[in-house]
Formats: sequence, structure tokens, C-alpha cells
Amino acid sequence: LGEFDLGNVAPGQTLELVFSRNTGPGNTESDASIFWEKVDGIGFTSSLNGMDIDVTYKIPAATRGNYALELTLEGSEVGTIAPHKMTLKMYVTEDVYSFGYEPSLVMSAGTTEDVVVKITSMSAASDVINFRSTEGIPSGWINQNDVVIGPGETKMVTMKVTPNEEGMYNAKIKAGRSSSAIQDVLPLNVRVKPTLSSKLKAFGEGFSIIPVIMQPFYSLLSLLGAIA
Repeated sequence: LGEFDLGNVAPGQTLELVFSRNTGPGNTESDASIFWEKVDGIGFTSSLNGMDIDVTYKIPAATRGNYALELTLEGSEVGTIAPHKMTLKMYVTEDVYSFGYEPSLVMSAGTTEDVVVKITSMSAASDVINFRSTEGIPSGWINQNDVVIGPGETKMVTMKVTPNEEGMYNAKIKAGRSSSAIQDVLPLNVRVKPTLSSKLKAFGEGFSIIPVIMQPFYSLLSLLGAIA
């Protein structure tokens, strides 16, 4: 059966593979149906589906670098079919997703802006990317999102940012994975400009906001008051 290179996969992800056996002279469906698989490792399952063999294997969480999965296919009855060896090669790395987005926002308090993130998978396995955690920005300003992404797929996810206080925020959006505790961090600089309502709020709290053009007039009044 030989050797196959599956490419990249991340720690904790589950490979889902389907092997098909072609029938030919001397091979019947009943012959194929008695095949089963063995593997040394945790998280391996297999099942027969007609002429197909469905295999799932969970990559150990501590694994990094080059990795080989050795499969042995045997007949369930001794002497019916000789064992066959198969080697699945892969490179286990945390860096299996790329994120494309605009990393800066300038907006007014109380408004909503979209942050569109393009996620590209370089993994041989499926996963769920979840955007549920942020740092450097008040909780609730960015909505939560989950997206299912398959091997080699590209997905777009839209997050809505709704700030209610002016200021400069160096936010970090964390993209988690359902397969493991690995997180990708997406920096986002958010500049929130004041609005009329925020200025009135500041005035009501005891802070007067004086336009630059009126400052000489108020300075003159202060001087006259001091002379009197």
C-alpha cells in the first residue's frame, strides 16, 4: 500500500481518512469486507463501509514536528489475506491557519463597525475556530463567533465592534480551537472618537468643554473678574 504524505496537521486535531479497495480478479466485496486495521496509539478508530475503510486518528497533544502513523491491514481470518503495511507521514505544527484582516479601526463611540477575518486552513484535518475571548478592550464590545473549517478551506467570519467609550484600545482577539487549547492572537488597534453625547456626559460630570475659538473670551472674563 505504500507511503502517503498528508501535509500539515495541528496537535489535538483528528484526521478523518477513507481508504477504498478496488475489486478485481480474485478480489470480491466479501474479501474486502474482512479487512480491518491496527495501529499503536491512542484515539484510533476504524470501521468498514462497503468497499471503504473509514479511519479516524487523534493527533497527540504533545506531538510536534515530523510524525508517521503506521497502519497494518490484516484479514480477520488467519491465512485469508497477507498483512499490508501503510505509512502516513505528516508534519505536526500549531501554525496551520492564517488570518487576514484590517488590524486598525477608527470609529465613534456608540457606533458599530465590522471586522472581516479571512481564515485559510493549511491543515489536513477539520476544526472549529471560535472567537470568544478578547484582551485590552471592555467585555461585550466584540461579539462572539464560531466557524467550522475543513482541510484546505478558506472561510470568512465577520465580527462586530460596538464601543461605548472614547479612547485608544490595543485589543487582542483570541481565535481558539475546539480540538485543543491552542489559540491564535489577532491584534486590533481601535481608536474611538468622542461624540456629542459623550461630550455632554463629560460636561454633566463637572468637566466643561470650551471650543478653542471661545477660549480668549473666557480668559478675558476671568481677567476682569480678578480686577474687580
